[in-house]
Amino acid sequence: MKRTDCTLKMGDVHSLLDLMTSLNQGYYSHYTPPYWISGLNTESWLTILSTDMPQHIFRLLKKIMLKEPGLQDIVHYFSQRVKINEKLALIELFQSELSQGCFENLEELLQKIQNNFPDTGAYYYFEAEMYKKALEEKTG
Repeated sequence: MKRTDCTLKMGDVHSLLDLMTSLNQGYYSHYTPPYWISGLNTESWLTILSTDMPQHIFRLLKKIMLKEPGLQDIVHYFSQRVKINEKLALIELFQSELSQGCFENLEELLQKIQNNFPDTGAYYYFEAEMYKKALEEKTG
């Protein structure tokens, strides 16, 4: 049963943000590849934590997050679900078409990945930008 009987205090929110920043810094430096963790916003982190996602990287991240006391309690208050699964599907399609040498749809896929999912923060944005530049150099 979803708990909706109380709200989070500002201190709880700040503690959550501090914890996620700490977990992120332990994984990768900010602004260095891969950007997938530093590019996630709070809603994305909580969606990953509270949603069953088949991608192996997110299962590992979820496991790490669940080791932190307090995060499980916060999930009960979270109701927004970002469209990260839809974005992941486009990324997987992009990778598949790239590996098969089907270059004609890649630019359109990269545009969608970067622009159609503002609720996922900068997740994969920088990687998509690098792919776009590489494609422009190849075809330009």
